[in-house]
Amino acid sequence: MEFQTSEGRLRPWSVHEGSRHDSSASATVVFDQEVLRRYQSELGAEVSLDNIGQLYIKTKKIHLYRLTMLLGTEYVSLWLGDFVVGVPPSEWAHWQSFNIPFIGYEKQRQLFEAKNLFRMTTQLIRHTKLINMRWLWLSEDNALPFNPNHHTEKDYHALTKALPRKVDGYELIERARALDGLIAESVSLTHMRSFLKKVGFDSQLLQKLGTIKLLSTFMMVVRLAEAAEGWHDNKDAALSYARKKVVHWQNGRTNQLTAEETKLIEQTVKQFEVMFLIHSLRVVAAHPTAKKLQAELVAFTRNIWVWRPIPPAIGRPFSTYMARFQTALRDVGLEGGRNP
Repeated sequence: MEFQTSEGRLRPWSVHEGSRHDSSASATVVFDQEVLRRYQSELGAEVSLDNIGQLYIKTKKIHLYRLTMLLGTEYVSLWLGDFVVGVPPSEWAHWQSFNIPFIGYEKQRQLFEAKNLFRMTTQLIRHTKLINMRWLWLSEDNALPFNPNHHTEKDYHALTKALPRKVDGYELIERARALDGLIAESVSLTHMRSFLKKVGFDSQLLQKLGTIKLLSTFMMVVRLAEAAEGWHDNKDAALSYARKKVVHWQNGRTNQLTAEETKLIEQTVKQFEVMFLIHSLRVVAAHPTAKKLQAELVAFTRNIWVWRPIPPAIGRPFSTYMARFQTALRDVGLEGGRNP
């Protein structure tokens, strides 16, 4: 058995039996990230990312932690010497099936710095906490818009599971369910409706709004209020002003808004378009019929590619498909520097 490495094709047995300080032991070996799915599905196994981006894998059979790097959403890399110590021979065939030619040190560095599913999902959870912090600034009470005790572990594991090289539509459905569960199901509808009613929205209208529409309306008001706070006497005045502007926009009276206000609202709406699509897909998937589900998947993929027009990727190589999922996460607020 041989592995493709930065030093050419090498036999792991020779590294295991010899010194771990020679060039063979320090050769970098790269695997498609799908190799992790076996362990992420194993009961009791731990696959996680530490604060500096090193991958930690501990299962009944393997233990990898030292210089094991997660490279974007594509690959995993480590030294061959660490591989033979942390992975028993009984697992080598599995890893060999996902071994790829060395990608070069520069690309390895670039992918290590790129976003991966662990970082994106963690950042998404962080955004809900930031929104709760904004809430405290606005309302000065503890009736938070996102339930801080909402259980995220199951959805977190679903969203961080490594991506397969080939996929069917049900892979997207599972991730849509998890993303919807992570965000939509953690929203406290009562608290959010109460807040919007307090700033002047009609209570009957608020009762008709679903979770995502309610959340997007809240975010429009918050962002406009923050932008307008500088020229109002207090927060209540800024919130009242923002509410009036949002109502004008919702009723098509855009002539009552400045260009900056319109831009801010439309940016918020665009970020939530993906959440609307994901929520719709989850609802359809709860009681699917083959024809309806296929239509919803096609609609989802077409709409996602408003921002990145690559042909639909259902059933095609997952590198294309997952780029679409990355776009979906980014457009709901995960792009660096974007406010939640």
